[in-house]
Amino acid sequence: MIRLLPLLSLVVSCLGQNLLQNGDFELGTSGWEPCGGFHCEIVTDAHTGSKALKSSGRTQYYQGPAQIVQGLKQNSLYVVEAYVKLLTDDAGGQDVQATIAFTNEDNSIDYVKVAGRDKVLTKDGYVQLSANFRTPNRVFNRARFYIQGPVPGQEFVVDSTSLTAVAIVQVTGPGQNFLLNPDFEQGTVGWEPCWGFHCEIITDAHTGSKAMKASGRTQYYQGPTQIVQGLKQNSLYAVEAYVKLLTDKPGDVVGQNIEINFAFGFSDKTTAYIGVAGRSMVLTKDGYVKMTGDLVTPSKAFTSARFYFQGPIPGQEFAVDSTKITSLPESSDYLTTTNQVINQKRKSNINVKVTTAAGIDVNQLQIQINQVKKGFPFGTAVACDEYVSGDQRYQDFINAHFNWAVTENALKWGQMERQPGVLRNETAIAALKKLKSHGIKIRAHNMFWSVEKFVQPWVKALSPADLRKTVVNRIHTVMGQTQGLAEHWDVNNENLHGQYYQEKLQDRDFNLDLFRMAHQFDPKVKLFLNDYTVVAQGGFTGAYLAQALKFKNSNTGIYGIGVQCHFPANSAPNPTLIKAHLDTLAQAGLPIWVTELDVSNTDENERADWYETALRAFYGHPAVEGIMFWGFWSNRQSRGVPGSLVTGDEFRINPAGQRVLDLFENQWMTKESKIGTEAGQPFTVRGFHGEYEVKVIYNGKERNDLKQTFTLDPNDQTININVQ
Repeated sequence: MIRLLPLLSLVVSCLGQNLLQNGDFELGTSGWEPCGGFHCEIVTDAHTGSKALKSSGRTQYYQGPAQIVQGLKQNSLYVVEAYVKLLTDDAGGQDVQATIAFTNEDNSIDYVKVAGRDKVLTKDGYVQLSANFRTPNRVFNRARFYIQGPVPGQEFVVDSTSLTAVAIVQVTGPGQNFLLNPDFEQGTVGWEPCWGFHCEIITDAHTGSKAMKASGRTQYYQGPTQIVQGLKQNSLYAVEAYVKLLTDKPGDVVGQNIEINFAFGFSDKTTAYIGVAGRSMVLTKDGYVKMTGDLVTPSKAFTSARFYFQGPIPGQEFAVDSTKITSLPESSDYLTTTNQVINQKRKSNINVKVTTAAGIDVNQLQIQINQVKKGFPFGTAVACDEYVSGDQRYQDFINAHFNWAVTENALKWGQMERQPGVLRNETAIAALKKLKSHGIKIRAHNMFWSVEKFVQPWVKALSPADLRKTVVNRIHTVMGQTQGLAEHWDVNNENLHGQYYQEKLQDRDFNLDLFRMAHQFDPKVKLFLNDYTVVAQGGFTGAYLAQALKFKNSNTGIYGIGVQCHFPANSAPNPTLIKAHLDTLAQAGLPIWVTELDVSNTDENERADWYETALRAFYGHPAVEGIMFWGFWSNRQSRGVPGSLVTGDEFRINPAGQRVLDLFENQWMTKESKIGTEAGQPFTVRGFHGEYEVKVIYNGKERNDLKQTFTLDPNDQTININVQ
């Protein structure tokens, strides 16, 4: 696991000079603009002191006390505060806000709401507007501060206004947290005002004494937000936070989603939204849940980076604490690390003890140690119809180059049983039997699919009671048909991203029951979770770890974790991120299988590089037990030519395919030959796991009587050869 040095970040709030002149109106209207188009007067109904400013006769919502602020610096943090009291009501309450209008060099104006309160009534008396904000990261010529919001005709009083700079002392270096005030111990300093909803500091914290609560949310994307400074383009960062749901969706027993996102702004006014972490099935009873993810910043220059929480449906409240963004150092030499793991994990010693009888001329002796089959599982998704009765070249390629296969679509419930009781399984079973006859082991994919759009309409129409019965029948039927043919089963596909059966049955733990029922039916089959955005991308890596641990600790019969690994189009696999994600998942203590590997690049040579990078990162990680491609032939692969190892009707093994085969059958296979005196004495070969053949050649002729075969596994093997 990549370990970051301890956090070395300190935030200090220093409230200094008030940049608003006569902020408490004790000098009357001095420093404040004349109230054009409406009426302003000094009144004695003050929040503090003896005077305040009343606005009346308003014909526009934006009319209120205003002042030109001097001394504001660009891209700097400030705290604004004001107390406002409504003197007349409007049904349901009114909004009051503090705004600054920034006039730019080209005379355009940006209006920035810096603090606000909604649904304010006269009975509330003086309400506080308080928030921190950051000035624009560009030159501005003027900054005009004003209070606005109540509908025309409504009167209000303002007092105790202030606008002060916040001095931030941040220690930089390894382990630096790029978030200001990440644990909320300094209140809201560094965090944006919560526009359209309410944020407050609470004592129900994960660590320390404070956290931030979000309530009054009307949109799913509303949550605590901070503009992050110092991030570099095209760089890696680790993200972490703890989040706690404070209210559950009415009647919901499954839970809600929580997400961490970034919005990157660019000079052309466009915005890129990047999801960096997510958790599904979160309920209030879970307390604080840990969210982890990682961020690859855009490769082009960005003008702003906005970090924010979102996810629960409108109206739901949640708390955030212990937030962190730290640099994720890229591995400078991942090949050295992976090669070390490969040598230690994928190989064992072959100790050859040679004795020769008198009269044997060792100079005429040769001993060959040749690996004939791979032990490590390298496999591919198989289109069952093509493998049974399609292109012979496709079938031969699978038989020649892979030792494992995963059924692509033929065993999925939606394919097998489109209508109730009408099974379409002949091709799938025929493919399994044919694969097994060629010595190829099988991952069966998948028993159920949690994502609602992949559930057949007739299944959705079932009552909860009938659905439970039908699920049991599906398990018994498909596992009975594949018993003795399949070594693995993906039980409930993509359960992080869909919880159809749990929601339909209002049973949060029904996903656990699916595994228990499958394990009870056939305890010999190894059962897997299978999901995406967990290694190729890291948005749900932490959530997947939590899910795997829950399954492991709940007596479900789970064997391993399936990671899909569909890398985004035109995106090179990053070995640093792959290792970080695998390190995280390895904490579950379960074997990891790469179940659906592909990349997408139209350049065949770059595609070859990308596949090699991914394969070395996976094969060179000790927790990975098997690697499966999601197809290889462009004619039968979901990503077509850009993801292929073999191209087109001509069935051309392209450069990506050549590179992969070189790894599988040359670089990661062992062939060793000893001649002469080296062959006549004991020697050791460090060999890849698999099946081997030993040949002895003397005077140019093979000695068939001395030929041996053996299997090399994680235990060292000793071979005795007596040449007479």
